Amino acid sequence: MLGTGCRIGEVLGLRWQDIDFKNRTININHNLVYRAQDDGTCINRVNSPKTSAGIRIIPMLDEMFDAFLEEYQERFNRIYDKLE
Repeated sequence: MLGTGCRIGEVLGLRWQDIDFKNRTININHNLVYRAQDDGTCINRVNSPKTSAGIRIIPMLDEMFDAFLEEYQERFNRIYDKLE
């Protein structure tokens, strides 16, 4: 998500509840961390930001809004199609 200032882990950790379509904002309040374990396996973990400055609300650019809305609608349609 170029132009947002978001870190990779913040983008990967986004959930639909973090996207505010009405106000065109994204709530950054956690991140996804990929960690190697001692046994050679890896796990993904959702963490809170290290500092309070990492929790923020950022505006959505028009291109991001359009992309998120398209993805949201596609996911909703796939779920709806499975119910029929």
